Amino acid sequence: MQAAVTKAGGKGAKPQARRRPLFRRVTPQPLGKRLQFVDDEADIRETLPLLLQQRVFDVRVTASVPEALSEMRSHKFDVLVSDLNIGKDGDGFTVVQTMRRANPNCVTVLLTGNPS
Repeated sequence: MQAAVTKAGGKGAKPQARRRPLFRRVTPQPLGKRLQFVDDEADIRETLPLLLQQRVFDVRVTASVPEALSEMRSHKFDVLVSDLNIGKDGDGFTVVQTMRRANPNCVTVLLTGNPS
């Protein structure tokens, strides 16, 4: 006795169930988190904010304490990332103190490239 063999998709073939992929591609959705980034070094301002934007933050970049304070007056931020040694106009502590007065719930992070 011989078994009948049919080609896939031919007459007599059983319909195959569609297989679901093991992994689904997920497109990140904006979280709506606004982040202020403050640093006086152009190289840092051009690289780190891009990484933060890839993590779906809406990033505003400023290069000085006066610029940062101006942004705080006109926008509400969820996160502040600031260089500690910004320049002669002030420092990261000034920016953090002002942010905490304006928005006590804002998460603040101070960065420094100074090894001491």
